[in-house]
Amino acid sequence: MDTLTRSTFNSRQTTSLRKKVGVGLFGLGFLASIGFGVVYLLKPSFMSYHAVAVGMDWEAVPPAFQVLVLALMRAAGGGMLAIGLVGLVLLAIPVRDGANWARWTALAMTWGLGAFLLYGTILVRLDTPASPPTSVPIAAFVTSLIAFFLCAERGKS
Repeated sequence: MDTLTRSTFNSRQTTSLRKKVGVGLFGLGFLASIGFGVVYLLKPSFMSYHAVAVGMDWEAVPPAFQVLVLALMRAAGGGMLAIGLVGLVLLAIPVRDGANWARWTALAMTWGLGAFLLYGTILVRLDTPASPPTSVPIAAFVTSLIAFFLCAERGKS
């Protein structure tokens, strides 16, 4: 191999590895979104930090409020599931094929969902004695930003 061919080959390998790591990070985030979504869709009662926030066990919550809480959990879970599934499709086809718009869309989906989740968990954390998982959306912000830059084609942003 001549020097130019070797340089091009090594550059493609590096870009390919960078992109694989980026897609992997995005993928982990989308899989986590699916996991949380499924939990929120299937859980028959609220989460343990919800019990701390309202100061009562699930059985003590009036039935009408149980319906309301479960409806909100199902809506949040459905949103998390949808974002995760659409994100995996983006990674499987357009991101893998180098479509820059898809990389931006994956970041926007992650940050959009993460912003609302962080906002909600901060409200609960500040206004109740509960400690909801604020680290989850923060981790999603950080890893998706890293993934976004790793998925970029050389010379493009």
